[in-house]
Order: sequence, then C-alpha cells, then structure tokens
Amino acid sequence: MSNRSKSLRALIGVATVGILPLGAQERVMLKDADEKIGLRIHSVNRSSGGRVETEGAGAGSAGSATVAVTRTRQIERRYLPDPLGGKLRYHFVRDQVASQVDGESRQAPGPLHGKRVTGTRNGAGNWVFDIEGGVAVGDQVEELDLLGAFENKRWQPNRMVQVGDSWDFTPRFIRQTLKRDLPASEAVGVMKLREIGKAADGSRQAVIDCVIHGGGEQATGGGLRKADATLSGVMTVNLDRPGELRLRLSGTLVSGAEVGAARSTAKMPLTMTLETTPLPAGPGAPGVPIE
Repeated sequence: MSNRSKSLRALIGVATVGILPLGAQERVMLKDADEKIGLRIHSVNRSSGGRVETEGAGAGSAGSATVAVTRTRQIERRYLPDPLGGKLRYHFVRDQVASQVDGESRQAPGPLHGKRVTGTRNGAGNWVFDIEGGVAVGDQVEELDLLGAFENKRWQPNRMVQVGDSWDFTPRFIRQTLKRDLPASEAVGVMKLREIGKAADGSRQAVIDCVIHGGGEQATGGGLRKADATLSGVMTVNLDRPGELRLRLSGTLVSGAEVGAARSTAKMPLTMTLETTPLPAGPGAPGVPIE
C-alpha cells in the first residue's frame, strides 16, 4: 500500500471517530450496478468563492478575479443489447453552465446539451463514446473522455464487507478532470463502510465515507504547471434497488502555472453531487431494445 493510500485511510479513520454504526456485525455485498440497468443521472458541480491571481515581470501585470461556476447535468442512460455485447446511449437532457466572474454573470449550454452519445467497448474492454450523427469538436472531445472515465469506474469492492472495512479505488472522473489542465495528473481514493441502515422508505442502504486526493506537476515549455485536489464526502448506496446511489463530495482544487517571472494561481472550492436512480421498466431495461 502506498504512503498516500495509508494517509487517506488515516483521514477516513479520523472523520468517522465517534460514529455509532447500525448493523455493525452485518455483512453485505457491495458491487457496482449492472451496466444493463437504465439510469437517470443528475449531477451538479459547484464552485463558489473561487479566486484567480496572476503576476508577472512587467508593471501592471498583476491582477485577480473572483470566480463562481455551476455545471448542471440531467442525463438518461440506457443499455442497448446487440450481438456484439451491447451499447450504451446517453441522452443529455440538460447540460448547463452558469458562471460569474467579478460579479458579471453568464449562462450558456454545456458542450453536450441536447446531444445523444453512444458508447461501445474498445479492445481493452473499456467504454468509449461518440456523438450520434456527428463528430466531437472542441470541448466535446474532453467531455466524452470524462464520460468514459465515469462509465468505466470501479467504486465498489465487489465482495462481502462489514462496517469498518475500507478499500482503495481509482477516482477516474477526478483524474480526468485534472488532466484537462495537467495531463500528468493522478488521483487516488479510499472508501470505508460507515454503517448499514435504512432509508426513509424502509429499504436498506449502505453509508460509505470517501476521501480523494489528486494532482501532480509537470514541466512545460520552460515553465511549470501543477494541480492539487482534495475532496471528501459520503456515498449512499441503496442495497435493495440496484442503481440507486447518492454521492456528495466537497473540497478544494488549486492549480497554477509558472513561466519565468509570470505566475498564475487558481483556488476553487468545489462541491460535487451525483444522484442516480433506475429508469422505469420499458425501453432501456435489461433485454429491452430502444426504439
């Protein structure tokens, strides 16, 4: 186990001291939901109170700006069976970006707003995505890479666990986000089962603590770029309804670049929320083709 993983496990241990879990002796199977389950996905990534500062060698080259960004996505994800092992179809019902720089607000559709995207498996068995009826351009290329990172996630340990057990995982979606600014970025994470309890409707649920750290630095063109992100939060998995999941993470992303005497630094508080719920029976359900 790496020193970083050990540190993450220690952080989770500190965060959960004093919690009296329910069902401490119970063992449950934790595994990622079957890819054939159709899902409704709602995610909101929010950064408020961010600050960007620049400074350079020349007079008047220094400056700062306050930044706030909210990205909202509403997606329907369905499985399409076929003789080659199936496909995935994502419909981005909503992809909206609201930003504010020094008090000036702007709203715009995200790169995949209204788009339908199809996923197929590559030679390594991972999902890769293309826009239906078109070619990805500009920011759409990075968005499809991010979608692949989300779909190829392996969050759950795929084994029986009990309260107090922990496991490492690779937060590909965080790593891919960091790679936009820093291609050499890495990310590691640890999850720990905090408790097994019941939701308001009586269904069983697992409450899981999560800590993620990512970043790195890279020499570029006579300068240096670096990034660092630390996020922590809670994931709740419904044990009786596969595909129903809630995740909330919060933390800070710090990125910077240096070229000679010129420097720029961005510090962005982050809150990320994700909810997935199974789609009703019908098109997109296991074994049911989409019309």
